[in-house]
This record gives sequence, C-alpha cells and structure tokens, in this order.
Amino acid sequence: MTDSEQRLAGVDQALAELGKSDEEISALRKRFAAAEAVDLQAVDDVLSTLAEAASIDVAVAKARAGAHTLASADADWENENTEVEIIDEFDTWRRIRDWQGTVGWVHQSMLQSERHVLVTGKRRLLRRGPEEGTAGAAFVEAGVIGTVREVQYWTNRPIWPQGMDRPTDLHAPPLTMDWNLWLGPAPERPYNPAYAPFRWRGWWDFGTGALGDMACHGMDAAYWILDLGYPTQIVPEATKRYSETAPKSSRVEYQFPAKGNRPAVKVVWRDGDLRPPQPVGLPITMEWPPADIGGQMWVGDDGALIAGMYGEDPVILDPRKDAEVRANPPVKVYERSKGVYDEFIEACKGGPAPRSSFDGYAGGLTEMVLLGCLAIRAGQTLQIDPATGNVTNMTLPESWTTPAYRAGWTL
Repeated sequence: MTDSEQRLAGVDQALAELGKSDEEISALRKRFAAAEAVDLQAVDDVLSTLAEAASIDVAVAKARAGAHTLASADADWENENTEVEIIDEFDTWRRIRDWQGTVGWVHQSMLQSERHVLVTGKRRLLRRGPEEGTAGAAFVEAGVIGTVREVQYWTNRPIWPQGMDRPTDLHAPPLTMDWNLWLGPAPERPYNPAYAPFRWRGWWDFGTGALGDMACHGMDAAYWILDLGYPTQIVPEATKRYSETAPKSSRVEYQFPAKGNRPAVKVVWRDGDLRPPQPVGLPITMEWPPADIGGQMWVGDDGALIAGMYGEDPVILDPRKDAEVRANPPVKVYERSKGVYDEFIEACKGGPAPRSSFDGYAGGLTEMVLLGCLAIRAGQTLQIDPATGNVTNMTLPESWTTPAYRAGWTL
C-alpha cells in the first residue's frame, strides 16, 4: 500500500468512527486525495469540526440578526455551497459563520450537511510546515535574477466594503454583541453592519484598508530579503478619497534608498484588483496574472521572479532558468521556523526572541506599510527621512497617528 493509500485509509477509518455514511466518506476523501502534501494536524482539525460544519443549500440565504423571520437581514450569502460553521442553535434556526467572518441566523432548511471547499486563486497545496517565502529568498539571494531593482505587489482586496461615507440607517446590534465593548477606544457611533462583523477593515477608526490589511503579509518578503527599512518617498494614486474609509482601489509607489551593497529599490503596491502590466517574455503557457487573489513580481537585472502574495510557489519567468534552478536548487541557508505560535510561546518562557519580534522586525515592517496608508489619506506625495521614518514635507493631522481615546478607554 502506497503512502497516499495509507493516508486515505486512515481518513476513512476516522470518518467511519464519526458515524459518516459511505457517501459522505467518499466525498470527503476527495478533499485529501489530490493533495501533494498533507499536514496531518490539518486533517485532524478538519475531522474535529465535521459535526459543526455545514454549507449553504440555497441560491440566496439571508443572514438575520435573530432567530426568526422578522429579524433584520444584515447580509446575504449569495453562493450556494458556501461552507459555514454552525456556532449556535435555537429551535429550527442555526447561527452560522463563514470563512470571511460574516455571522447570521438562517433556518435549518437552508443548510446541508455535505461540506465543500472554497479555493481562491488557481492552485493551492496543503503544506507540511510554515516555510512560505524561503524558496523565493533563496532564489533572490543566490542571484538567480541578478540585482533586484523593483518589486511589484497586487491583491484582489478589499473583499469588504470601503470607499464610502458613514452610514446613517439605524440597526440594533446582534443580541450576542456588546457594541460598547466592540467599539473600545474608537469614537462613539451607533451600531451598523457596515462595521461588524468583518467589514471593519476599511474604516480608518478600526482598520487600515487593503494596504494595511494585506501588505504586511506580502511586502514582508521584500522587507526581509532586501532589508528595506524606511522609504525616502511614497507616491499614492487612488480612487475617490473619503474621510473615514480607505479608497476602493489604490496604487502606492515606495522609493527606498541604496543600502549597503544593495542599490535603490522601487516597490509598487496595487489593490482593488488592479494588476501590473504583463511582463515582457511571459511564457505563453503562463496566465497573467497567475492567481486571482494577488501576487508579487521581483524584477532584476537578469530576469524576473513571480510568486504568490505570501511568497509561496516562486517561479522564474525564464522557463529554462527556472528548470535549471529546480534541478540544482540553492543551498539551504535559513533554519525553518517552528511556527509563529511556537516561537512566541518559547520567547514567553525565556527562550530566543521570535524572528518577527515587535522591536526587532515586525514594528519596522508595520510602520513602513502604514506610511503608505498615511500617503493615501493625504492624497499627496510624502517625503520621508529614511533614518527616522518621519514625514518631512508636510504636517499630517495628529489624530491620524495618535487618535484620542473615548472616555473610559484611556490607558
């Protein structure tokens, strides 16, 4: 019996012990059969949630604020087979939560027990460990594409509403929600489903828009590999600006000065599903862009490298060079992370500092990204002191960087 067959046999046995029918076992097997690598803990996690999982069984399901038909419908699920988690029950009603965090009550007749998988982008793998980005780092540092001069990022975010004014319609918060506690130090306002759940990301009082939400994931690779630090200039372009929310889409260009042996670098961010121009020399077998969710492209003197938003699955644009590198990969120079949670717990117990410690790494990365958010809000080019990160060509409103806390919520 092959490793794959043994793995699936183990899944079958676990499902049978949970009382699943042969039909359900056959459907669930397909979730693992095509995977090239499987994290066994992930399998355990999937199996442990089967009893509480379901999926939408109608074309449109209204997410109601309460367990009755007169309750307000704050959102709709418009995709049949959307997988959800049942988090509460009342009579024949079920309170469910989807993968984006949207929560609401639906009648049980709108749900089915069969589970489905939502895959964003073209192709995804179950991986054995948290090693995203390390292959790309090895490619760049080995000089496979020469000296890097430019990095492009793009994303389909926001997948939540932004580019809007404050709503004025009145809503009652869900019975299970303490609105005052949710607001915390933010300015007082009535509850509205435009803020929560999930949709808070686009509001400057609660979030940082698509750039602040996603760039810390994507631009992390460039910040680490190229040792970016602070930029000297940020040029923002965006759709209509609103005082309280980030725009619907934006393009932000960061200019970083030369540092050590590295020359100056331009980093360009695009959100709102804006895409960079198709690179010259793209193989006819490769789609552009390679994934709907977003990605990154590194441009060097001797070629270009394309990867997913998180630095996963790097591909060199030149097929011959890509095949050569894969046949003779760079020497492994980075110790693989045990995972962010394990690193954090070890540090709390007196062990080594996490690789993304606040003062040693994460703080600087976050500040660099948020300078772009300030440029978007200002709608103007910002000149930056690369030694301090201070804006030198204008005075920004203090409330943008040091907001006043609500009474009772000060530190």
